[in-house]
Amino acid sequence: QKVQDTSGLHIAFDNRLSERPPQAIEINLYRVLLEIIHNTVKHAEASEMRIQLASNGKTIRLATEDNGKGFDTLKAMQGKGGHGLLNLQSRAEVMGAEFTFESKPGKGTRYLFEIPHQA
Repeated sequence: QKVQDTSGLHIAFDNRLSERPPQAIEINLYRVLLEIIHNTVKHAEASEMRIQLASNGKTIRLATEDNGKGFDTLKAMQGKGGHGLLNLQSRAEVMGAEFTFESKPGKGTRYLFEIPHQA
């Protein structure tokens, strides 16, 4: 709510988890979301963002999507920018997650994390 009030970014959050994930995953999910929301507010010029958390019993799925200006992913990974993307990749590795993202100028940005349930 605070982000919406201060930035004008409307966030729709859909939590479909039936139970809380293990604490280590929960903390990393929180930090991932902070990074994504921060980058969206700072760079995307988006008015809307959707966040979805779900689980199929084997993996926890975090998906985000915004309607912002998007970016050239190749340039971001090669240039001085892209620190946020490297932080997200690092968090994914810590959780053993598969991390993908998609963005194109003028088309917004999508992030997807698929995190295995820890036994």
